[in-house]
Amino acid sequence: MSENGKNFLSQEEIDALLKANAESRPGEGEKETAAAAMAEAVEMAGQPAGEETGEPAPAGQPEEPPAEDAPENRLLSDACEPAVDLTPEERDALGEIGNISMGSAATTLSELLNQKVVITSPRVTTCLQEKFFASFKIPYVIIQVEFIEGLKGFNILIIQLKDAMIMADLMMGGDGTSLAEQISEMELSAASEAMNQMIGTASTSLATMFRRTINISPPTTKVLEVAADGGVDYRLPTEDPIVVVSFKMTIGELVDTEIMQIMSMSTAKEEAAMLLGQVLAQTMEPTAQAAVAEQTA
Repeated sequence: MSENGKNFLSQEEIDALLKANAESRPGEGEKETAAAAMAEAVEMAGQPAGEETGEPAPAGQPEEPPAEDAPENRLLSDACEPAVDLTPEERDALGEIGNISMGSAATTLSELLNQKVVITSPRVTTCLQEKFFASFKIPYVIIQVEFIEGLKGFNILIIQLKDAMIMADLMMGGDGTSLAEQISEMELSAASEAMNQMIGTASTSLATMFRRTINISPPTTKVLEVAADGGVDYRLPTEDPIVVVSFKMTIGELVDTEIMQIMSMSTAKEEAAMLLGQVLAQTMEPTAQAAVAEQTA
């Protein structure tokens, strides 16, 4: 993995990984094949990444200007700070985990919406809850699940309400352009199902990645409305700081936005340790095999 945290898995590597994951479901023997593909993909993460990995523009080329300072263009993750509570290796690991799991979620969402969905460029930060939720300027939809087996803590996905309404309209046969001013119960149900599928697929990817069973609770969905003085009244079941992994998401030509995955610091460190342990084991295995071969020679 990259020391600067910028060389994440390319979309091609994610697609290869998801193919192996899908082929693994019928039997236990095939799960080992998917696990091997996962290990190979993680090992490849340190190689030069593709153009959608969030790398800075090459020297001599100007970077894209920042978005206009409109409420819908302000990134919630900008309220957060560099993740100094995590080591560079942990930040890299969480970026890789997010890239793989949300890449899987993008594939599922593409099938649901019949639109090309791309989720890239994970950015790992930490934030105080009060500051994070006070930065809300427009309504968001939040979906939360608890880990009940395989991991401890919770997993949360946050998306702008208007983007959730577009997803719901597409799921209900619309073209994603004719939206009401307020989301209806039916639309919220459809958007919740889409987000539920995303977070469920992401959890399945974690199970394959960590080679263990991971079960989650039924999801709870809530619309976070902005108070008159700004911000939302919401509190997560954990202490500060929280870990925020933000991604760029596009849905066809309709949506170009930021979505966020939120977890507790303890869950983030647990996930990072599991991936780093696998990478270390893969690094040590050839050395151990060489030592055994030398002793038996």
